Amino acid sequence: MYQAQWTVLNERHGEVPDIERLSNFLKSPKSPVNKPLKQWEKEEWEKILHVFKNIIKLTYK
Repeated sequence: MYQAQWTVLNERHGEVPDIERLSNFLKSPKSPVNKPLKQWEKEEWEKILHVFKNIIKLTYK
C-alpha cells in the first residue's frame, strides 16, 4: 500500500496504510475477488497480488 501511495497521515503514527481505500477497492467491481478476506483461498490471494503489482506499475509510469 505504501508503494501504491495508498496512505493517509495519522497524528500518532505518521503515514499509515489507507485501510478505507483498500476496503472500498475490495468491495468494488474492480476487485477480482468479491468475498470476505477470511474466506479467501490461495488462488484468490494470488489474483489480488497481481492486481496490486499492476496498480504499483501504473503509479510509477
